Amino acid sequence: MTRFLHVFLAAALLASPNIAQSQVGGPPIRFILGVPPGGSLDASARILAARLAELTKRNVVVDNRPGANMLIATKAVSASAPDGNTLLLASAGPITTNPVFYPKESVDPLVNLTPISMIAIASLAVIVHPGVPVKTMKELVEYAKANPNVLNFSTGTTSFQIAMELVMQRTGMRLTHVPYNGAGPALNAVTSGQVQLTVLDVGTAGALIRAGKLRALMVMSDKRLKSLPDVPDARESGYPSLEMETWAALFGPPGMPVGTASRLNEVVTKSLESADIREKFTGMEYEFIFHTPEQLADRIKRESATVKEVIEKANLKPN
Repeated sequence: MTRFLHVFLAAALLASPNIAQSQVGGPPIRFILGVPPGGSLDASARILAARLAELTKRNVVVDNRPGANMLIATKAVSASAPDGNTLLLASAGPITTNPVFYPKESVDPLVNLTPISMIAIASLAVIVHPGVPVKTMKELVEYAKANPNVLNFSTGTTSFQIAMELVMQRTGMRLTHVPYNGAGPALNAVTSGQVQLTVLDVGTAGALIRAGKLRALMVMSDKRLKSLPDVPDARESGYPSLEMETWAALFGPPGMPVGTASRLNEVVTKSLESADIREKFTGMEYEFIFHTPEQLADRIKRESATVKEVIEKANLKPN
């Protein structure tokens, strides 16, 4: 990153009177996360926090508050002052599912939070144990229909359960769900052969796929991934309606002035243009995507509608 860009980003923060006491030595900026330390979301927060601390000469603290499908963290941010000092870094699943699963205590991301910036997206993949006698997504569907109640799938979070439910609803196959406590155990269950398949983000499963210990049948995206060039995308597989991604995005408390959200969006976007940050995120199989606060809000509306339809049709309950 050039010296000019460092100066530009610091000036952008200092120019905003709504980002409380942004001057050097001001109060810390707090990133609240609804996940425990470790994992891709926590790593993303720490990478971004380090860059913003460098630019603003302020402490940027990552505050992990796991529990209740990230509801504890989202409630904490929604009750904070809209001054730019308290921010939420959240993944797609809880943002789109919680208003449906917890209607009485939900945090509506478009009412009780302020969308600020998309950070990155990660593709999902349909993954099977190598012992399953299928090589393509169509073969999986045919096999599952010909062998009802034979195949089990694992999930570690509700969002991955919804992704697999979407797959089942739009292909007509039925599988038995086996829930696990986290993406790691769900992945291990497929690797060991305890269950036959799962849907997971490529960042979690990519190394095992490339090592041949798991077989990816399809990435749930509109294009192939550079890291898995031999795995067809949803359209190539014949299932264009099965495009689904997970993502990480930044939110503020409700009532944040439009100018504050826009300036934060600009600073975060520019910071993610740094070559070293891009390298770190790419290593976690993240792809950068830039949204304005308005574009992020529109995306949440679209995805929430799809998720709600899937949940209601399957009568799903939170794990």
